Amino acid sequence: MAFAKSFTLQKTAVICQILQSKVTNHSGLQICRLARTSSLEAPRSVFRRCSTSCLNNLFAQNALQKKREDLLCVKNRVLRHSQENSYASERKWCDLSYEDLVALLESGNIQLFDVREKKEVNETGMIPASTNMPLAEVKKALEMAPDKFKELYGVKQPSENDDNIVFSCLGGIRSNRAREEAVRLGFEKARHYTGGWEEWAERNQPKNHQKGQKH
Repeated sequence: MAFAKSFTLQKTAVICQILQSKVTNHSGLQICRLARTSSLEAPRSVFRRCSTSCLNNLFAQNALQKKREDLLCVKNRVLRHSQENSYASERKWCDLSYEDLVALLESGNIQLFDVREKKEVNETGMIPASTNMPLAEVKKALEMAPDKFKELYGVKQPSENDDNIVFSCLGGIRSNRAREEAVRLGFEKARHYTGGWEEWAERNQPKNHQKGQKH
């Protein structure tokens, strides 16, 4: 009894700190064992008060950590939703459907480049008003001098601010790669026809096909 009274608040705080440091590396069920094996021979009542305090602190820390994690989770969901909406909006604008392409062709306001290989184009033909520019040539073509471009492809070289640049291919894969390459080069309004030659050929009669041009 006298020993218990001799424990000062300072010593109690020290014991709490010891237990606190051990609690962070042990489960709450081990506190009593830690108390029994502690080098400080404090009364059980002191350890009981210290362990209870440590547990309360631990629970409070866990609750705060969970709240932070919940807030971070909500923030990530909001950010992901915003990015998905932005991506969907971008894809909706740059991905042209068959109807979109037809409308541009009818308006005459389009710069259409077929990025398939010349052999493919010669075998199947191209969409009307198309110019063959194989995918491997896109970067070099858009970076070359305008007069050189005109000489090689027979049409005016697109400008970075043009909003009527459209790429096409067989089924929309290579045309999207060409669009991405053009965007990296500064042609941020470039688009592509997702259906490609396959869709165009299916929805049009052979008499409307335009044979490939050799450049």
